Amino acid sequence: TLAANIVPTNPNDTERFNVDQIDVDLDSSILNQEQRNQFNGWLRLAKEAVFQKIAINLWWRFIEFEEGKYDFTYYDEVLSLILRHGFDLVIEPSFHTLGGNENDGNTAAALPDYIVNNFEDEFFVSELNNKSYEYVSFWSTEKVQKHYSNFLEALAHHYSPIADRVSKMIVPVGPTGEPRFPSYNPNQDKTAA
Repeated sequence: TLAANIVPTNPNDTERFNVDQIDVDLDSSILNQEQRNQFNGWLRLAKEAVFQKIAINLWWRFIEFEEGKYDFTYYDEVLSLILRHGFDLVIEPSFHTLGGNENDGNTAAALPDYIVNNFEDEFFVSELNNKSYEYVSFWSTEKVQKHYSNFLEALAHHYSPIADRVSKMIVPVGPTGEPRFPSYNPNQDKTAA
């Protein structure tokens, strides 16, 4: 799913709005013409509203399907569309999952399989023994730090040619990108995660 936040011209204005989501088949790694037209339409509307920046999540799994193998095809296309419309970027490399929480809609982005498989014991577990695969637990950060670093280095290297158009990088931490413990997810019937 492609979703973006549009950030207003005035940097002191905290108002943001989310554009609708476009369901994308990530196996194809590209937007089809209908999706491209829809996204371009949103970008034109944002430009007419005098917005200057687009904030977009760069989901870890969508770039690193296998450990150490990076495929930027999808985001190359999306970011080039954004840049062609004259926007600057606020990028959010996302080390958490998308899906199963309030306001996630029908979207889903899991962590890379190799993280889940290699760090099975490093996820949050509740008092009810429910394991949450939303985010590697905070006390295990050191164990996965090299994978976070490798991913960020790959992003920085790949997107260095457009670095002057990135006005900010936000690295969300924790489940849903928030520094909190996972709990009360709809997929767990409101029971603590």
